[in-house]
Order: sequence, then structure tokens, then C-alpha cells
Amino acid sequence: MKKLIAFILAITTILVLALQPANLPKAVGLASLESEEQLRRIALALAQKNQNSYYPFFRDGNVAESLAPSLDSKTNNVTQTNTQIQGIDEADTLKSDGEHVYTLFDNVLRMYKIEDNKLRLVKSVEFDHEKFYAQSMFIVNDQLIVMGSSGGWWFRPYEKYEPEPTDDEVKPDPGSSEPGYPGEPIDEPDQPNTNDLDKPVDGDEPVSDKKPVEIAPIEGDVEMDRFWPGNGTPLTQHIVVLNKANLNTQHVLKIEGGLVGSRLNGTQLIFITTKYNWVENNAINDLESKDVLPVITLDDKPYEFAVSDIQFINQPDTLNVLTITKFDLSDLSSEFKHLLLDAHTLYMNHDTILLASTSWEYTTRSAWGITKTHIHSLSYKDELELKASATLDGSLLNQFAMDEYKGVVRVALTQWSEKTTNSIITLDANLKVLDSINGLAPTESIYSVRFVGDRAYVVTFEQIDPFFVIDMSNPSNIKVLGELKIPGYSTYLHPLSDSLVLGFGRDVKVESDGRLTNGAMKLSLFDVSQSSTPTEKQNILVGNEYAWGDISYDHKALMVNPSKQLLGFFVTSGVISFTEGREEYKSVATYYLISTANEAIKIYDEINVEETYQLKAVMVNDALHLLLPNGKVVTRVYP
Repeated sequence: MKKLIAFILAITTILVLALQPANLPKAVGLASLESEEQLRRIALALAQKNQNSYYPFFRDGNVAESLAPSLDSKTNNVTQTNTQIQGIDEADTLKSDGEHVYTLFDNVLRMYKIEDNKLRLVKSVEFDHEKFYAQSMFIVNDQLIVMGSSGGWWFRPYEKYEPEPTDDEVKPDPGSSEPGYPGEPIDEPDQPNTNDLDKPVDGDEPVSDKKPVEIAPIEGDVEMDRFWPGNGTPLTQHIVVLNKANLNTQHVLKIEGGLVGSRLNGTQLIFITTKYNWVENNAINDLESKDVLPVITLDDKPYEFAVSDIQFINQPDTLNVLTITKFDLSDLSSEFKHLLLDAHTLYMNHDTILLASTSWEYTTRSAWGITKTHIHSLSYKDELELKASATLDGSLLNQFAMDEYKGVVRVALTQWSEKTTNSIITLDANLKVLDSINGLAPTESIYSVRFVGDRAYVVTFEQIDPFFVIDMSNPSNIKVLGELKIPGYSTYLHPLSDSLVLGFGRDVKVESDGRLTNGAMKLSLFDVSQSSTPTEKQNILVGNEYAWGDISYDHKALMVNPSKQLLGFFVTSGVISFTEGREEYKSVATYYLISTANEAIKIYDEINVEETYQLKAVMVNDALHLLLPNGKVVTRVYP
């Protein structure tokens, strides 16, 4: 009887949903929801259209204003994070204030004191990985901002294996430290720095073992929302404000959702998250705004939001809530904007935020369908305000595929189809198209792009690497100035000057059967002084065909020292050997220091290290320090 009743109820629910007319509201520009009932009608309309289940993907993340920042002027000359826009910082696992260097590896935060040409480890603390995984940092005045996540099932970046306790053993007490807050300093093994790889320097000396302020967990951290699709606590982002001198916790901002991206302009932190809402049909009638809005707390005090705080642009096409947070670290003031919107790519300069998402539409004209990119422009200096939105054909490669320069938005897109092609588009402040170059490099796709002032540099690839120089000086009349075809491809372009661009990528080999296979990693120095006839002035191959490096996909992996005209990056190469007829594979990590003096590139130094993952480097005055995840520092001095 119970099964029969349940079956009747299920059929009734389906019939009710099918018979009820549900239309999505429409607006011109940005509009707020009017009621809880309207929210339920939107959920119903999306359910009827089969659009309330999403499988998001992420691409994370210009020199358009000037070359990327590199040196800090405080106390010591210290290289900083290689960023897209000068003065707009990006989160990283290594930061320095000119007096200390901070690293974040494997959930361990370490603070090193800069002493002449040495780094002395003064404090290490480990986060509780069961409750919080620390991922990146910013420095703001006297504060160290550590960001990470807890809970969720979309993405778990790191988890230590611990066997379950048996009846004969007692599982150790994990301690009272809460997620995102450092506990007792950890005991570091005796790991001296090394100068020239073999000269010992000062060892590790803890300076403080004072406990940080402990804050009790909030109730929402241990309860599972009935609309949450996973098993466990909701995915939540933590912004932990620490005193950078003693690593004690000062404040904690928690935002439910997955991270889209973050940027820092002065003391203003822009932090963008998405709460993924998956609502079963039989729960729509009970849906309320608090179920779709993210839980946000500051020092465990929740922010209150109403249904009118949920907004949509033109017409909602998702129940996912994108939250744009502006958090001023000087006074802890905050502003939130909640949008029924998906986004995966973030660009930000000193005035404008650009957010982009990609959708796919079925069409009978092509088995590939149609890919659309939706771009939204927002201002943020005074208040978070939507300026304009646009939809364009194609998809973005990464954050470098869009920028805003002198009020003009520029994007580079690949249109995927049986005849893949590419386009460069300029748009005005209202995101109305000014001009476009279409049909660029047919059958190929964009592998790297860089907008620099009035120029754009684009690399496409299928079998050979065309390097394009594009004139953007007149946004209403953009044009290809020159093209160069060379073997291989570049996945990241780094401007060195007005006339030189350095490409990081790979060499390629053509096999006897016509197949293309990767060769060694390749650095190409492009001379663009004659824009109509760009040339590859020089190239260097590093590693082997098994080599890989973060620089291939993460611009922050590049250490930049313009005063010494040096660049540095790690490359891990695979080495295959045979022992007693058995094949063995070993990874070897090498740090390449590249000189760019005299308008040429050459390998200035090569340093082999014992670790192959989570490696960072910083240059302080004349000393290069390679920081390893186990706490060791390899130092070389270049007087």
C-alpha cells in the first residue's frame, strides 16, 4: 500500500509540473527577483526545460596597461607574482612583503625572514586538512590573507591518507584548531638552506609558539542543506585574515560555493564564487531563497539576504548563484552581488571586471553544435554595478583572451566546428561590437593570446604555429599586420619590450606516418619591431619530450626580475632508464634561469632539485631562492 501511495504521489507531482505553465521572467539588463513564488516559478521553468542540471568546467585564468609587475621597493628588491595587469594582484602560493617570504605547500604555511642573501625559516604552521585546505595567499599591509576551501564534493585538491582506527587503537585528538586557522607551530626537521647547493646556512628557528585566536565553528558547517547534491558539508570558501608577523588569526570570512577567481586592488579584495543548486522536482514547491543563496559569515556572524538580493541579467538560465564579493580589508566592509549566472573566466583591471561563461547549443546544421561565450562587464571602484552584457560565437582560451583597454573590450575566440576557426573582436563600453577579424587561421585553434597596448599577439596551432600580430589602435578597424609560421606552438606569451615577445610552449615532431608528437619545451623570442614581418629571432629547447612545467598553463609560475633581466621557471623531465632489462621512469626537476639581456635569450643557470611538485622561486636582491614543499631552500647568489 505504501509503495502504491508513493507511486501515485510521484505521478501526481510529474503531472502537476507538466501541466503548470512556467515562463522565465524577462528584463532589460539587471533585474531583482520579486518574490519567493517567482523563484519557484523560475526553478519550475528550468526543470521543464531540463536546464537545472549543470556540469561546470573551469579554466582559470593585461599587460595592456604596462608590463607585469615584478619588483617590490620595500627594504629589499623582491620579485613578486607575475600578473596580467600591473597593480592588480593575483593569489599565489608564494608572497613577500620585502622583509619576509611566505609559502603555502601541502597545507603548511611557512614564514621566512630575509637576512642578506639568506632565507631563515622562523615559523611554520599546518592547517587541519580534514576541515580546511589552504590554496593561495595575498599580502595587504600588515595582513596575510590565506584562502582555501572546505567541504563539498566538486573538487577536493588534497587529502592525506589516515587509516581508520581499530578497536585496539585510539585515534589521536586532531586538536581544537578550526578550519582556516593555524594551530601550534609544527616541528620542522633539520633542513638547512643551501648556498650553491652545498654550503649550509642558518637553520630553522621558531620565533613564536603563541596560539592564534580560536573561533568556534558555525552551525551551518555541520548541517547538510536538503538541496545540496553531495554527501557531506557544502563546499565553502574561507578568506582567513592573519597577522603577518605572528600568523595569528584576526578574522575569517566564509562564503558557500566554488571559487571562480579572485583579484586584489589595494585593500579591495574581489572574490567570486558559485553556489551550484541542484533541486529535485519534488522539492520545487518548498524552495526558498535561503536554499539557493550562499551562506556567508564573518567571524561566524551570518549576513542576512532576501529574495530581492537575487538578480538576473535579461533572463535567468540557471539556478546557480554567482556571488561577487567586494571585501575591503582596511575596515572589513563588504558588498555582495548575487546573480543567477554561470561564469568561469575572470579578468580585472583598475576599473572593470569582465566575467565570461561558455554554453553549448545544439543545431541540426553541425554535429559540433554552437558554442557561445557570454561576457558581462561590471564596475567595482565605488559600487558593484553591471555595465553591460553580450553573447558572442566561440569560446575563450583563458583570462588572457579578454581585456579592457581605454574603454574598449577586446576578446579572442575559437569557433569549434568541422571547420574550426578563430576571431578577434572589439566592443564598446556597452559591449556592442565595433569590429571583428573572422576566419583567422581556419582549421586551427588559439593556443595563446596577449593584448599589449594597441597590439594583440595570437598563436594558433594544428600542425604548425602561426604567430599573428594584430593592430588594435583603431578599435573600429582592427587588422592583421603580419604572420609568422614556425614549427611548434606557444601556450603563454610574455612581452619583454615593445619589440620583443617571449613565447613558452613546445617543439613538435612529425613522425614518418604523419603524426605530430611533442618534442622538448620551447622558448621562442619573437621580434615584432617590423609588425608586418615578425620573426622568430631565437629559440631555446629545454627538457625532453617527456618534460612538463607549470609555465605551460600558469603564468604565475614565471619568476620575473626586470632589473637583472632574468626570468625563471621549473621544468620536470621524465628520464627512462633500464636496470637489469627492466624499464624505470624517474622525474627530474630543473630550475631554468633565463637571461634576456641584449635582446637575446640564453640559459643563465640550471639548478636540479630533489622535489618535482609544488615548487616556487623568489629572487631577493642578488640571491635566487628555490623553495621546496618540504621546507628546504636552495640558494644561489649572483653578484
